[in-house]
Amino acid sequence: MAPHGIYEADGHDAWLALAARDDRDWQAIAGLMGINDQRFDDLAGRLAYEDELDDAVRAWTSGRDRFKAAAELQAVGVPAAGVAKPEDRIDNDPNTEAWGLWPTVTHGEMGRVRVDGIPAHFSETDWVLERGGPLLGQHNPQILGGLLGHSDSE
Repeated sequence: MAPHGIYEADGHDAWLALAARDDRDWQAIAGLMGINDQRFDDLAGRLAYEDELDDAVRAWTSGRDRFKAAAELQAVGVPAAGVAKPEDRIDNDPNTEAWGLWPTVTHGEMGRVRVDGIPAHFSETDWVLERGGPLLGQHNPQILGGLLGHSDSE
């Protein structure tokens, strides 16, 4: 596939992923981006001049918002996505919010924190995360003393 990669977009550490699966995808990309170079008319040419092809694509992507550019490419049938940063996935994604993918739990030392949920829901055995993981040694008295019968000095 060519072009096929992750290209710089507008903004700090902003990237856009896209892939031309075939000549139809390439024609859609070229039309959208205004790339008119006969060297890229077929896959063999795009692969032979891949550096130049990537430069031409990057000239278009580098001035655009990654999510808006992805939507433009998707609108013409090209697989594309803005590369999401953690804050995009956690704080600004309505899909993961609706799914409950980032629950808030209480950790023994850090207090209330957001954690990774489980990306599956089952009708009869759904998951619930309400507390953080245990602290180092938190259950020692319970396990070593209560369950195993060891004294504090042991």
